[in-house]
Amino acid sequence: MNENTYFELNSNFGEAFDSLHFVTGALDKKSDRLFKTIIQVKDGIATGTDGQRLHMAKLDEDTFIIDGYYKVVKRTKTKLDLVKDDSYDMTYPDIRALFEIPTSGGIPLSEHNGHVYNAVKTICCKLHGNIAINYHFIEDILSYGVFDFHCTGEEEKPLFFTNGTKTAIVMPVIMNR
Repeated sequence: MNENTYFELNSNFGEAFDSLHFVTGALDKKSDRLFKTIIQVKDGIATGTDGQRLHMAKLDEDTFIIDGYYKVVKRTKTKLDLVKDDSYDMTYPDIRALFEIPTSGGIPLSEHNGHVYNAVKTICCKLHGNIAINYHFIEDILSYGVFDFHCTGEEEKPLFFTNGTKTAIVMPVIMNR
């Protein structure tokens, strides 16, 4: 059974909208791989990925979004239309079992006058070797506020961005050696 669920930024669902908008931003709507086009809500955590980055957000206890899979029908800055469909035969991996997500410390990053240049510069100073990052991923993450940045500096290790209720995990790109 499908249920249409709508969110508007200025409605009573402001925080729920913000969290789900953040998560759906990581999806790849053009992909033919199912897991890249839907979000999963499980145990109060919404998760979405495009295979290169993963966004998670803790939903408020009073959010009426129930566990299940949701396809994005429409996503704009002020509206998010989701269709719940549990006919999908898949399971997102338990990210918390794969990665130890930092919960404290880190370097605070934010936009400055609508730009993320300083944040990207800070990130690049922490990376070693032939590692690159997608500028637009950082721009998207920081459009949701201040995040703490965590990384080991090692190649092929994820970069973590946390702010208490939202987490983004970005895999760096290893450049040709």
